[in-house]
Amino acid sequence: MKKRYAVFLLSTVVGSVLIVNAPAAWLAPLLSKATNGNVGFADSWGTVWDGSAQVLIHRSDKEVLRVPQPIAWTLTVNSIFNQSVTVTLRSAALQAPVIVALQDKTVQVSAGQYRLPADSLNTLGSPFNTLRPSGDVNLNWSAFSAKTDAQSPPAVRLNASIQSLRSSVTGAQVLGDYTVIATPKAPPAANTNQQRWAVQLSTVNNVASPASLLLSGSGELGLSSAPQFELTAKAANPQAEQRLQALLNFLGRRQGDVYVLRVN
Repeated sequence: MKKRYAVFLLSTVVGSVLIVNAPAAWLAPLLSKATNGNVGFADSWGTVWDGSAQVLIHRSDKEVLRVPQPIAWTLTVNSIFNQSVTVTLRSAALQAPVIVALQDKTVQVSAGQYRLPADSLNTLGSPFNTLRPSGDVNLNWSAFSAKTDAQSPPAVRLNASIQSLRSSVTGAQVLGDYTVIATPKAPPAANTNQQRWAVQLSTVNNVASPASLLLSGSGELGLSSAPQFELTAKAANPQAEQRLQALLNFLGRRQGDVYVLRVN
């Protein structure tokens, strides 16, 4: 009897230690399954309950985008019976912590703002690592909810502002301020797991700069499919066009007084 009690006590202690100290890496397969393989992470640190990791976005089997700033989290179990948990996300790039609540197969995400310097975009690869942008990028989203068994990503509206954009191609001159709006589109009935967003790029204002650049564009973007986008670039004045010639040639082919780049 004493032996059985000792074995039970030892098993309880060992089990408790394993649960409390479960490594953060254990969350990776759960995140991958919940996002249909679109999102994962690497370089994890800490535990399941209090850890951090580098977030990865899998665009395809060959293309993986690394989110510039690591994400830290704190996970709290509210109720085992109702499958209710709360995850608080923190990052140097987040203006405030973001709360993710899961209950009864429904995920609710609070509104947030992700702020980072534009040079962090270099980690996303081409064409950012060639243009080497600098400036300030602010990504905003409103609160949204989604079902964990949904076949597509949540249809959340995104709004990004780019302020005082510069490029190493044109030196230290400010190119302008821009905004990008991504609006969710209804996925095709035959492929409901391919959520896509309609993307609009526009110039917010024409800054008083000798290298002022006017940008506009539209297209579509998906997490696991190739982007489709048409970008139109134009110098604000003849003086700016001389300074921007190398950048304009990179951005697209000249058609009249504008330069056009098509991605598909």
